[in-house]
Formats: sequence, C-alpha cells, structure tokens
Amino acid sequence: MRHRLVPALLAAAVGAGPASAGPWPYAAGEGFASAVWRGTPAAGTEYSALYLEYGLGRRWSVGVDAGRAIGGAAKTIAFVGRARPEEAAGPRVGWQLGAGRIDGQSVVRPGLSIGHAFEQGAYTGWVAADGLAEIGVTSDALGRVVLETDVKLDVTLGLSHGGGRKTVLQLQAGQEEGDSPFRRLELRRVQPLHGGTSLMLGAYGDLSDGGAQGLVLGVWQRF
Repeated sequence: MRHRLVPALLAAAVGAGPASAGPWPYAAGEGFASAVWRGTPAAGTEYSALYLEYGLGRRWSVGVDAGRAIGGAAKTIAFVGRARPEEAAGPRVGWQLGAGRIDGQSVVRPGLSIGHAFEQGAYTGWVAADGLAEIGVTSDALGRVVLETDVKLDVTLGLSHGGGRKTVLQLQAGQEEGDSPFRRLELRRVQPLHGGTSLMLGAYGDLSDGGAQGLVLGVWQRF
C-alpha cells in the first residue's frame, strides 16, 4: 500500500521545484492539479504557478507545468515521465522529459527524482531529491546554435500527522546560467478540506545573499 499512499502525500505537498510525484507515479486515470502563489507582498515580489499531472498506467504520466522558471521568466512546459518498477531493489527512481517555452525561448527539460517512503508508528513520510535542467536552444549573431542551461535541485522531507495533515520541509537550490547560485529553505503545512482538495500555507527564507523572506499559499485538487 505504501506505493499508492505516497503520491497522495506528494499531491498535497508540492508547490516548488519539479512539483511532480517523481518516483511514485499515479495510477491510470488518477492525478492532481495545483495552483500556488509565492511572494513577499511588502517588497512587491511574487509569482504564481499552475501544475497538472495525470497517470497513464504502467508507471507513465503526463502533465503541464506553467508559471515561472528557475530564472523567474514565464514558462509553459509539457512533460512525460516514468518511474522504475516498484519491485526493483533500492530507492524509488523516476525520470521526466519536458519541452516548451520559457520567456519566448524553446527549451527541453530533463529531470530525475530519487525517493524513499517510510512508516514509523503513527508517522508516514518520505524523503526525496528532485533535480531538473532547463536547456534553452537559441542562436548567436552568426546563426550558430547556442545552449543555455539553468539547473535546480529540491531536497524534501515530508511527514503525515494523521487526518491528512502534513508538514513539509524543503531545501531548494539552483543556478541560472550566468548568475550566482541560490539556496532557499521552505516550510509548508498542509490541511485537507473536502473532496480531495487540500490547502497549504507556508513560509520561505533565502539562504543566499539578501535573505529575502516570504509566504507560500496553495490549493490542490486530486482526481
């Protein structure tokens, strides 16, 4: 039952990064949609994101990720993913390959997820690492192909407290090509509502220079 439980935990806890079920795919006909807002109103910095993932069966999934990319530009990415068989030894592993546009530029987005679910007494949870690269394809003044790559890694610890309530701690790190790396710590609390809907409230703090802080709000619908 653990492999069926973890996607439900993840659906209620995503909101940053690849935001997918990663190595725990949804069953055929199941999935979730989410809308997340993150920002610092007082400083006038904010962004929102929309995400949809749908299980096709045989460990395959498809989806759409829209909102902001690693560097902050507008993005729309369609993707397909697959997970390693559950009976395989070692941690759960899944891959994802997406394509779309970021800030008007064509991109491909490969990703890899590694995770482990655990149960200890009344607690159920998971640890996971989700990495991706946004590879932009453009050309220089001479018409030669130029690749620009931004990278991101999210490391997540999630705990379920019963009744569908969850706490998620996530370290987000990445780098946009030509810029300095960034590191951010985010803590989120998830509260189920009804009919497969969950509400999330959290806060984040920038661990890089500047130390910006802000709030995270989100809503999800499982189907």
